[in-house]
Amino acid sequence: MEEKKKPTFLREKAIELGVPVGPLFGKLHNGEEVTVDGKVIKPEQVLGEPKKSKKIVYSGDTIPCAEMVQFAKGADLLIHESTYTLEDKNKAIQNFHSTSSDASKIASEANVDRLILTHFSTRYVDTSDLISQARQEFKNVELAYDLMVVNV
Repeated sequence: MEEKKKPTFLREKAIELGVPVGPLFGKLHNGEEVTVDGKVIKPEQVLGEPKKSKKIVYSGDTIPCAEMVQFAKGADLLIHESTYTLEDKNKAIQNFHSTSSDASKIASEANVDRLILTHFSTRYVDTSDLISQARQEFKNVELAYDLMVVNV
């Protein structure tokens, strides 16, 4: 998911160009030209730089793949399944899942800001190996938990 942000609307510039405060501001902000007193005002005259959008990538069950790295490129947050530890790598491959180490490699290659691991096998009562193995490759990682609230 990636939000699409509009560029900054330069209100003072619009007023300086004679655009009256009101509905024409919205048209310009939406990329439409407007005419004021016979003069055409173009959006690029009153729009600043685009605001940085937030990008969140959520992985379902998957084996590590180059496509996931591409999907996650530059994401603010990657939420990735992490069913197994490295000791159970063969099970991960057989069942088309990832290890926590796989997820952290994807996060590192995709240059994401933050990684949250999820979908752990119930065989792990203690999840400390999942997080410690992930942190070998990618430091900004945490484990998901039920009803977790995440700010991006």
